[in-house]
Amino acid sequence: MDKLALTVAALALGATIWQGQAQIKHNHVSIEPRITSYFSNNGNKDQWGIYAFNNGMGNAFVESLEVYVDGKAVADHPYGKFFSAVNALGLDPLCFLIGGPRPNDAFQVGSEERLIEANPKAPKTCALSNLMLQKYANERVDYELVFKSIYGDRFKYRYSKNSQVAL
Repeated sequence: MDKLALTVAALALGATIWQGQAQIKHNHVSIEPRITSYFSNNGNKDQWGIYAFNNGMGNAFVESLEVYVDGKAVADHPYGKFFSAVNALGLDPLCFLIGGPRPNDAFQVGSEERLIEANPKAPKTCALSNLMLQKYANERVDYELVFKSIYGDRFKYRYSKNSQVAL
């Protein structure tokens, strides 16, 4: 009888440890940030540009950002790497509103962030630059964003592949 009680207790302890580990994994996955990025030309929202969106269940804390034009990394600039990308594309930066995350910035759940957006107050001479941005968004512009969840789980998002992978 004593051996049976000991066996049952050991099995219960094992099940409890397994359940605890499963719960920890579930907690990490359930609040994982999910970044996606796209070119939007939504006139209803006055959007014309490249945006990033966190459609996950947890905030994404930015570690690093690399922006590429024609496969080459752009230099950092006081106005950000997307400003450098606009210049490298040969577009007039005054035609755009330019954003982009910095290290330690957070993409909140459900937030949509402007990366490069046509300036609605720009002169009509910017129309060609806006059209070229739409063309270049899929052909020449790329970026890689490394971020982490609140638990410290790290991820990498690549715009050209529209994919996120765990690191």
